[in-house]
Amino acid sequence: MQDPITQKTQNTGFNNTRNLIAALGYVWFVCVVILLWKRDDPFIVNHAKNGTALFVLSILWFIPILGFIILIFEVYGLYQAFVGNPYKLPLIGDWLEKYKI
Repeated sequence: MQDPITQKTQNTGFNNTRNLIAALGYVWFVCVVILLWKRDDPFIVNHAKNGTALFVLSILWFIPILGFIILIFEVYGLYQAFVGNPYKLPLIGDWLEKYKI
């Protein structure tokens, strides 16, 4: 059986509530609420962890290049969650999986 975090969702788009909730995991303060609310779904928790990490890193937005890179990762992660694809952030994705945040 495939790992539930890496398993692609079958239904995509607005009809799948799971994907919508996972996509909302990339919205600033909402990511923390979703992380606490949907602890039982590994797909949603994975995207909410990514969103929370990007939210914390957004403190660095005053550095123009880093702020732009963070924005790109947020938009790409939101898209991946919306279409039902699992997504792991480069560089910090392994760290997020290692530590049970």
